[in-house]
Amino acid sequence: MDSEPTSLYDLRQTTFKDREELRNIDYDIVLSQGYVTVIKKSKKDRYIIIGCDRGGSYRGNVSVESQKRNAATRLINCPF
Repeated sequence: MDSEPTSLYDLRQTTFKDREELRNIDYDIVLSQGYVTVIKKSKKDRYIIIGCDRGGSYRGNVSVESQKRNAATRLINCPF
């Protein structure tokens, strides 16, 4: 890697030597902006899709009528 990326957009155009290097730089960038990212999907040595930890919506496997309590979730359908 020639120069260290300073924004999430810069991460898209950068090649890293390993997953750990990407996660360390990603962590520094997003933490300074006040949120957290997680690996949403990946293939070893091919690609990593990083997303907001609040991205998506709750997908329960029990019907609403048969739930015994309200399930809490941190997912707020964040588009990132």
